[in-house]
Amino acid sequence: MLRLLIPDDSFVGRLGRSGCRTVTSSGICTATGGALHGGWKLVGEIGNHHGRFDRAASDAEKAKFELYNLRDDIGEKNDLAGQQPDIYRDLKQRHLEWIRALAK
Repeated sequence: MLRLLIPDDSFVGRLGRSGCRTVTSSGICTATGGALHGGWKLVGEIGNHHGRFDRAASDAEKAKFELYNLRDDIGEKNDLAGQQPDIYRDLKQRHLEWIRALAK
């Protein structure tokens, strides 16, 4: 769904409501519409594009994501997207780059 620690296995096991589906080679854990990097989780709904990652990237650019600090808020109760705009932009950009790479 952004700073810069790679998640360890114990962290990946505690991802909350959207879960972790893939960990990329750059250490970002991705889910449907989200990313995990360090202690931060970005999550948002972009729907299922059935492998059409060009459409997924377009929808993700427009989507509003939520941002959680899992070290302080493992239950994902406090959306910090508005309070942490730099982290939000960084994780969203990383997520978009990953989706765009899949579209190639």
